[in-house]
Amino acid sequence: MPLPIVFTGRHGYIRYWGLIRLLLLPSFAEQMNFYEAESYSRLQEAVSVCLKEGESFSLKLKIAHSVGPDRIMLVHGGLHKVEGMEATGLVGTAQDITDRTHTGSRLRLAEAVFQTTQQGICIASSDRRILRINRAYEQITGFTPDEIIGQDIGIIRSGMYPQSRYETTWKAVTTNGYWDGETYIRRKSGDIFAAHVMITMVSDESGEPTHFIGFLRDISEKRQQEERIDYLANFDALTGLPNRVQFNNLAAKQLEVWQIMQESSALVFIGIDHFSRINDTLGHKQGDELLRQVAARVQDALPAGSLLARQGGDILVALLPLADRVQDVMEVAQHVLDKLHDPMPIGEIEIGITASIGVSVYPCDGAQLDDLLKYADVALRAAKAGGRDTCRRFSQEMSERAQYQLMIENDLRRAIGSDELQLYLQPQINLHTHKIRGFEGLIRWQHPREGFLLPGAFIDVAESSGLIVPLGAKVFSLACDRLVAWRDQGHPMVPISVNVSAQQLLDLTFVHDIRETLAQRDIDPQSIIIEITEKTLVNNGKRGADSLQEMTAMGLKISIDDFGTGYSSLNYLSKLTVDQIKIDRSFVCELPGNHQTLVILKAIMAMARELGLEVVAEGIETEGQLATIRQLGVPVGQGFLLGIPTPDGTIRTLSS
Repeated sequence: MPLPIVFTGRHGYIRYWGLIRLLLLPSFAEQMNFYEAESYSRLQEAVSVCLKEGESFSLKLKIAHSVGPDRIMLVHGGLHKVEGMEATGLVGTAQDITDRTHTGSRLRLAEAVFQTTQQGICIASSDRRILRINRAYEQITGFTPDEIIGQDIGIIRSGMYPQSRYETTWKAVTTNGYWDGETYIRRKSGDIFAAHVMITMVSDESGEPTHFIGFLRDISEKRQQEERIDYLANFDALTGLPNRVQFNNLAAKQLEVWQIMQESSALVFIGIDHFSRINDTLGHKQGDELLRQVAARVQDALPAGSLLARQGGDILVALLPLADRVQDVMEVAQHVLDKLHDPMPIGEIEIGITASIGVSVYPCDGAQLDDLLKYADVALRAAKAGGRDTCRRFSQEMSERAQYQLMIENDLRRAIGSDELQLYLQPQINLHTHKIRGFEGLIRWQHPREGFLLPGAFIDVAESSGLIVPLGAKVFSLACDRLVAWRDQGHPMVPISVNVSAQQLLDLTFVHDIRETLAQRDIDPQSIIIEITEKTLVNNGKRGADSLQEMTAMGLKISIDDFGTGYSSLNYLSKLTVDQIKIDRSFVCELPGNHQTLVILKAIMAMARELGLEVVAEGIETEGQLATIRQLGVPVGQGFLLGIPTPDGTIRTLSS
């Protein structure tokens, strides 16, 4: 490109020739006003040095353009000499390099971006040979430029996909101009990792590809996080088994297959017996370890092709193939129970457990997964109700029973807040004075459809549903209301015994609620006797013992019901403040003829005298039983022979 030529005399007058003709200016200094301040200063110094010392110069200068943005000029200058004469001035050239300078800046910026981005980039020729890679690409793949330049762009393929997959990818690139997706890549080391890849095609004016540019990002950490989230969403973190959601998905698909193949299967619920007691006694850490070992043992005991999952809590669920007889699954279930009988090492101790199993069979019991799950749960409940450590197969009778229990549960939830529940009182008689010693409060339910219900019709439902806690609170409140009524009417404040369940003892608000109820009604705690079964005393560990001690500190009396029925509570009698024991009716009903029973009762009476405990014999129904009880020295008796449970009106008459 022709350059402007500048000539100036020693006095600074200048003239321009060349491509750009400018005005004749009066002096060089005036021309330099076109330059910005810094450029002006540099040019002035360079010209001065050149004129004085004859040193030529070359400068990049910024000049103010009259109608547009500033321009960058490359100015060369030196002395103008004629041979044989002194220098007559300066001569130089000025070239506009604005565009070239900006292009260079953009190229340097592009190179910086290319090399510093965290995304791997490779540039390949039209025949897919790698021409350049950036530092990120080298770091991600492990290949250096010397190792990979000239190689096919597919050198990093994982090999996990068929050739057709890669052909489809390149067809998308050449057809659409790009491909974008997630895939697996192989590093130089051979490691395979998840990556996000984008390939774009660069074409010439005719549309023919000239280059391919690949963008590569390592997403293995992101994929691991996604897989972890997916795992937590579908698998139980404790046992490693599928969770309920994943099991339902897998089981539904498997049932569809078996339906097409016309094969049978069984759905099995496995529940650890008394697992809450183990948790409360040993702690949740040991309970978790027990669950892990149970899951592993059950998995080993199931036949090939079975699907095992954790349904929730201590319940495992399994889908089993049934090749021949339904009896086969019952044999498998018994095998599982036998495996679980072997003690399990938990920390420094070994724990022996039992389990209960419920079974439903496809398609005999149902064709839909939801039905099979429901029926297996019903069968499991029946197994637990039938004594535990056993297996039950679903039957229609169980279903009807379950529906009835569900009805009872829903109605009981409503009844607790209504006046359908009534407190009946059965007298406890002093066998020496024949006077009333106290009463046991017994709940009765006037059901709107089922009529008058005794506790046996709904207590089990209350315990299994968790309603036993609010029901127990209701009974305690009714007993306190009765005491208040007697006080207001001038009747004697005869103590009332109130039955308390294991769940109530473990409830964190139980003792607090009792304290508030007594305070609100201004009732002497000595008027209430808390009655718990021997089984409850033994099985509820430190939390239950703490609740009993808190109630004793409040002034409430503690009575042990069903004493002597097989649970060793003697250790607790020495540690806890117990006021009364009740001889179970199972002993009383064998009187007067059973010699062994007499020996046991004599031992109980001797122990009670030594410990200072009051003894009540319950279930006295015949004169012979009453006579024997008196001979044994039992001070207080209770039973139909002495008085049936009666509502408020009759009790007020008796108490007066």
